[in-house]
Amino acid sequence: MSFISLKDIGKIYVSEGSVAVGIRGVNLEFELGEFVAVTGKSGSGKTTLLNIISGMDSYEEGEMLIEGEPTSHYIQSDWEEYRKKYISFIFQDYNIVDSFTVLQNVELALMHIEDHSKRRKRALELIERVGLKSHVAHKGSRLSGGQKQRTVIARALAKDSPVLLADEPTGNLDSKTSREIIELLKEISKDKLVIIVTHNFDQVEEFATRHIRIYDGAVESDKIISSHEPVLHHAINVVYDSVDSGFRHTLRNAADLGWVRYRAMPKLSVFIIFIMFISMLAASLVTATTDGFDEIFGPKYVVNHIDGRVIVSRRDGKTMTEQEVNELSEKTGAQSCLFHDYLLDSSLSGFKCTYEHVGTPDVGRFPEEDNEVFLIVPIGLKDEYMKLYDLDGDDSEGQFVVGDWTRFKISGLDFFYDNTKSSVAVFTERGFECATALSLFRSYTLSFDAEIELLSGEQSDNVMSLFSSTIMISFELPENSYAVGGSELEKILEYSAQQGREYHIGSTEVTLFGNGMERTSLSFDELDFVSDYKIQGDTGTGECVIIVSPDVLLDIVDRYYYATYYYQSSLFFKNDKEAENKIEELRNLGYSAFPSYSEKTTTGMDELLNIIISFFMIFAWACSMLFICLFMLLCTKRAMRTATSDIAVMRSMGIPVRVIKAGVYFQSAYCMIPAFIMTIAVMVTIYIVPALNYRFIFLHAPQYLLIFAAAVIITVISARGYNKAMFTQSVKKTLTGGESK
Repeated sequence: MSFISLKDIGKIYVSEGSVAVGIRGVNLEFELGEFVAVTGKSGSGKTTLLNIISGMDSYEEGEMLIEGEPTSHYIQSDWEEYRKKYISFIFQDYNIVDSFTVLQNVELALMHIEDHSKRRKRALELIERVGLKSHVAHKGSRLSGGQKQRTVIARALAKDSPVLLADEPTGNLDSKTSREIIELLKEISKDKLVIIVTHNFDQVEEFATRHIRIYDGAVESDKIISSHEPVLHHAINVVYDSVDSGFRHTLRNAADLGWVRYRAMPKLSVFIIFIMFISMLAASLVTATTDGFDEIFGPKYVVNHIDGRVIVSRRDGKTMTEQEVNELSEKTGAQSCLFHDYLLDSSLSGFKCTYEHVGTPDVGRFPEEDNEVFLIVPIGLKDEYMKLYDLDGDDSEGQFVVGDWTRFKISGLDFFYDNTKSSVAVFTERGFECATALSLFRSYTLSFDAEIELLSGEQSDNVMSLFSSTIMISFELPENSYAVGGSELEKILEYSAQQGREYHIGSTEVTLFGNGMERTSLSFDELDFVSDYKIQGDTGTGECVIIVSPDVLLDIVDRYYYATYYYQSSLFFKNDKEAENKIEELRNLGYSAFPSYSEKTTTGMDELLNIIISFFMIFAWACSMLFICLFMLLCTKRAMRTATSDIAVMRSMGIPVRVIKAGVYFQSAYCMIPAFIMTIAVMVTIYIVPALNYRFIFLHAPQYLLIFAAAVIITVISARGYNKAMFTQSVKKTLTGGESK
């Protein structure tokens, strides 16, 4: 049984409506150990015959048998397997991988050798054998025609296939080198089938065992020149079983191939890296600038969620006392409690408030006085708050506004980078209570402009009029005191009087002034005179204003506001799980209780509005992401197709298909790594530079993982499409520049 048999083989080429016959009615049989010379005029069909035998081109008529097995039913994957196992090819037009070095080209054919050092050693031996030792590191694009041919010959010898096909292998070599190459091919033909297409039969006549002449697509003559030693077919299987030696070896070869291609084509790699980087950076910035996007899917709490917090109130609707809250805290085993918890669920100038020492001072210190505050703000606002920060407290510039106008002295600052977090204001425990009280009423600035109308009086050093007149003065608040007012203030004072606790006008604790109020015998140290007067505060509201000490302020709030209007307090447990377990206990004690992780529920128009807003935000974001993904996909696919010939050459060499395909994925992965690093570096730079930090919303790990996962998916799709295009047509068509379908 012949190793290869051709029975009535015919090949027809169709191009732009015209039909040409490549070969027709070819009947030939080949055995291992033969050295066959094929001659004929140009265009007679010699190369077509080699392409069909190699499986790089199809045939339309007849049958080709390999070891007695028909091949007419073969599809592309079968031909790939056939070339991998049986064929080495020396091309007339070289088909060298121009971006690879001589060494890399030869090593391509040695992937069946698992040990890298042995692979390298064998490649160098073959390169030296064809006389290219000094050009090992030269890329194929820098080689002369003869040097390319020698590289291809070394590569063909490296594969050590049972069939070696050579199309004009010495066409670009000098006579001495040509003879050396022919002798080399003759030597290896002892256990292989060597078929050489040549125009110069004289060059191979003394080595050939058989001469086939092709004329006009048909076999004109087939002459035996000399006998050859027969070779058993099963002898070839030993070496080639190792080509498919397991998943690990395949993966390693693919990783090596991808890495070589990544380094060998720096312009292509840099371009793909740039496209990936631009796409991922754009996706990150679009996501970061979609203000509030996180809130669409994030939980919306009824109150400020603090781990372990439970909000309690009396079931009978009555107000709670501080003593009652303390007793309830002790009874349920809470870690702490807060009677005045109003500020936990509101904010002062956008700040969350606490009296616990959180953060670490970057400048200054934590508050020590009741009218001091420690602020934790985004790094992007550092310059702004450093200008406001006044450690010495010499002026009111460095003060934190509470309520409408009252300011706390900033004792220190801490800056954070995650600008999705809220700013925090840290008070002393007593200062927190004062801030709570001040947030309930209208409060005024440290310096208060007032208009004083003298009704009658005596001359004073500070007052330059003896008769009724009006002058403007400025009251500076005493240290650690507050100016407050509002529509409820007169009711509070009236309520206080009813409770037997009247704040006396002119005392060191309280100074009262307001629109149309007339008082006598009121002493102001600042004015140093006694007179009947009335004071109009320049607040623009016409409301009463009261200047009070912290003790008085808290007493007013305790006796009036909390006793009349405030119904809830907070207990704090170890965590939400423990808080959940304590809720039932609190309810059994006659209280209403719910955890701070309770989410809001919306109904009716609010819910519809939220859905509409969420839909448009998601739609806008999705459209942006789709555009970015399509841009990345289109650019990477186009870029990768510039290396079409490389894949075709590898296929012609019989490199396992899964190694080539996986190599493309690895090549893409190697491009993604620097793109990932560059994207992360830019985003980190944005967030560590104060001037840039506040312009983009901080993204967290899950969002970056989502963006990077999308980039990976697009890259995989691109590589998959590229592989599909490269393997859906014949090698011959790909090598000659045919379009993929």
